[in-house]
Amino acid sequence: MSKRLALVTVGSITLFDHMLPVPALPVAGDTVLLERPAGTTSFGGCGLNQAMAAARLGFAVGTCLCVGADFRASGYEQALVAAGVDVSGVTVMPGEQSGHSYLVHDPDGESFLVVETGAARLQGALEPPAALLRDAEAVVLNMPFDDYCVRAAAVAREAGALVVASGQLMTAPPEVQRRVLASCTHLACNQPELDALLRVHGCDDVRALFGAGFGGAWITHGSRGVRVLAPDGSAHDVPAVPVPVLVDPIGAGDAFVAAATATLTGSGGLLDAARVGAVVASFVVEARGCQTNLPDRVAVARRHQDAYGTALPLDVAVPTS
Repeated sequence: MSKRLALVTVGSITLFDHMLPVPALPVAGDTVLLERPAGTTSFGGCGLNQAMAAARLGFAVGTCLCVGADFRASGYEQALVAAGVDVSGVTVMPGEQSGHSYLVHDPDGESFLVVETGAARLQGALEPPAALLRDAEAVVLNMPFDDYCVRAAAVAREAGALVVASGQLMTAPPEVQRRVLASCTHLACNQPELDALLRVHGCDDVRALFGAGFGGAWITHGSRGVRVLAPDGSAHDVPAVPVPVLVDPIGAGDAFVAAATATLTGSGGLLDAARVGAVVASFVVEARGCQTNLPDRVAVARRHQDAYGTALPLDVAVPTS
């Protein structure tokens, strides 16, 4: 029996992104006058970025996390529903505010991030929506890596889903990392995050983190592309997709893991999934805001053909004109 959802995303420690441009990054004691306008605020949060990216591609998507009342008051819930995302697994905490992130950046792209966790700090005491998770072909795990996340991973894995840990797993204590990885099949992270995971757990092979359940990993290298690690230990490189203009890389990783994971639930393999993820991520970096420039399948199919010379491994008709 096929499952209703291709993907369910778990967790988002923040929901709203504030972009704060400054002439130069401050040092201790500085007073910084923000440029005018002081910045922009947009919908964000890793899990919800992923849900929106996959939904834009036409996949059936759900999400589960703990949020504050501003999730509804801001119009974010309505935007997700309009995009086709199943939000039945979202727990809204009355009187609480959702997490906000504040990215301070200079004209050269150097930055630092201040995060206010908000309602996400309460997530660990909740029970994840088991019915939603059992109805998913794949699940992607994000911060906060708490008991809620651990239980969600276990439920999804028991139901036969692919379970993907994001690189944010490094923010959790080693014991929590072990509990999460015990239910995971795949990993999506950058090279420093992988190096740190291997060092913490005293191993030199990513397969040792998973044992017999390892299904593969995508290790991103920014402009150098993605290294795909297969279950047999082999590695394959997927080049990055050239973009007309690089504006803001924030959110590209979320788009990548959502597109790659959703592709993997269909006819695509690890390499196919990496290419689709790289193409979707290439659109995100062309604009500010994690959800501002998410492509549909037709746009992805065209760029995939241009970048890799092959058809998109998804069922989509591409107009010739």
